[in-house]
Parts: sequence; C-alpha cells; structure tokens
Amino acid sequence: GYQITDVNFRKSIYMREAGPQLLEPVNDLNPLVDVGTMALYLADDGGSDNLLGLSCRHVLIEPKEANVVYVSHPSTPSKDVLLLGKRASTNLVDSIKLRVGRHGIAAKRWGKQIEGFEERGKGINAADVERAKAARMETQGLLDKAEKAMEALGILLDQVNKDWKKLSKRILGHILRSPPIRLGVGEQRFTEDWGIFRIDWAKLGNGFQGNKTDLGTKLSSDESTIKCFLRGHGNWEFKYPEDRLLPLAGIITDDLMRAPKCGT
Repeated sequence: GYQITDVNFRKSIYMREAGPQLLEPVNDLNPLVDVGTMALYLADDGGSDNLLGLSCRHVLIEPKEANVVYVSHPSTPSKDVLLLGKRASTNLVDSIKLRVGRHGIAAKRWGKQIEGFEERGKGINAADVERAKAARMETQGLLDKAEKAMEALGILLDQVNKDWKKLSKRILGHILRSPPIRLGVGEQRFTEDWGIFRIDWAKLGNGFQGNKTDLGTKLSSDESTIKCFLRGHGNWEFKYPEDRLLPLAGIITDDLMRAPKCGT
C-alpha cells in the first residue's frame, strides 16, 4: 500500500550575497583617511533605479583582449567590474602594512623622547621641568595617535584579507558597453577610451554619496584654496568643503577646458 507523508509548504526567503560593502568616507582625523575612491556615476534614464558607472576601457578591459566593441548580451557570460584588480589589491595590502610600519617607527621614537622628558622632570631647574612636562604631554598625544592609527589600520588589514581577498567578493557590477579605443576621433582629434557598466547597489552600502571627488590630504585646505584662486579676480571665491568631498555637476565645454573663466 501507499505510505502517507505530511508535506509542509514554506515561503522561501531569498537573500542576495553581495559581499562586503564599500567603506564610508571619513574625516581628516581618521587614520583611514587616505583609503579608496572610484569612477564617475550616472543615473539610468527613464525613472529606473539602475545606477551606472563610467570609466576608461583600458581600466575595465584587459589590453590583451581584442580591441573591438563590447556589448553585454544575456546569452553570453558578463564581464565583471572588479573593485581593485590583482595588482591594486596587492598594492593596497602593502600600503597598509607600510603605514603600520611607519607609525611603529614614530611610536618608538616618541616613547624614547617621553622617557627623556620624564628624566628632565626630576631636575631642580623649575623652568626646565615645566618645559619638559609640556613637551612630554604633547609627545604623549602624538604617541597615542600613532597607537590608535596602528590599531585601526590593523583592523582594516584583517578586513581586507578576510573579506576582500577573493575576486568574487570584489565584483562591483558588469560592463554594458565599451567601444574600441580609437585615436584622433572627431575634428578635435580626441582619444576615445570609455566603458559603461551597471553597478550593484548592494555593494555600495550606506556610504555612497554620488559624484563627489575627495580632495585628499596631500594639500591642506588653504593650499587647495590658494591654487583655485586666480590672480586679478578678487570677486571669485572657492569654498573648500568641510568633509573634503567636492560635488561634481554639469558639463564643461571644450572652450572652457581650453580657456577656463573665473567663477565658472
């Protein structure tokens, strides 16, 4: 005879694995301030939620591949866009290790200096004792900052090695279209080198802020402002963003690229 079996039907829950998300921007005092940036973002037309990225073809497609037009098709495997290629990933790890090492060297030096200031603090010259005390406190602040930086960078290094090591964890999206690289295009003889790719929203995380360029820390805010100030144009002012992230908007014409105008 037949055996009676109970069958339960349950609603399945689909959870998409996007891997680790991008890091959020940090302020100037954060030890991770010099980590990361990417390309130009575009919104897909027609009220869609699709987010596109624009980059150079030579960045998206390896030069060993044929220099022909590429168009994504559902019936063929997609070309993934990786956040950090193999070389860039290795360089990132090496740069973090280098920063940790540099902070370690500085920390040892400041530790020795603090010992010297403490010995001077035992002297009988009251003025020198006060100077040693002030110097020790200032140097202790530098030592504390270096130790916090080493700790934060160590956590980042562990995160990179754990969450970002596999290529499958660094897929940002896939290429939609990229024409072949061409030289001398149009009347102005420009070089055509671009590719459009669709971005995985889940990969961006909450730190995504759209098209902004990080002015970085190589130049201070006053140095950057002075470089943007044109002599003889006192009525023009560049406002350095407090978070270093300068919003990008609009399109610069060819004429303005050749002859920039004040305040444009």
